[in-house]
Amino acid sequence: MQSQPVFDGASPKGKCLICDDVVTYGATLANLRGFLISTGAEVVAATAIGAAYGSTKLAPELNLIVNLQRRYGQELENCTNTLGFRSECLTAREAHFLAGMRTAERIRDCVAQRAGSRNRARGIGV
Repeated sequence: MQSQPVFDGASPKGKCLICDDVVTYGATLANLRGFLISTGAEVVAATAIGAAYGSTKLAPELNLIVNLQRRYGQELENCTNTLGFRSECLTAREAHFLAGMRTAERIRDCVAQRAGSRNRARGIGV
């Protein structure tokens, strides 16, 4: 989670299909999607050639995010904001990773030294 990909530059207008070689935590697809949307493109689908175990579904179940928000409160938002997005933008694998943390301090330590993309936007179907 610490090395969030950041995208910049010109982007195509219109509809886009994005593809990654291998999905692990899903940050590349999520951040690329956010960048493209922020520049006016429409991402109609995302795919990958391969995926790590547990990474085939990018969007987390809503109850997982809600449980993280209840458990860690503002500390979760502070940590995800450090990475450049809100907790609602976590990928499923990122959310499961954070759910395994026992304390807010461990989450803080995990993300403390990195700042990420400021353009991640997520939605249903990613």
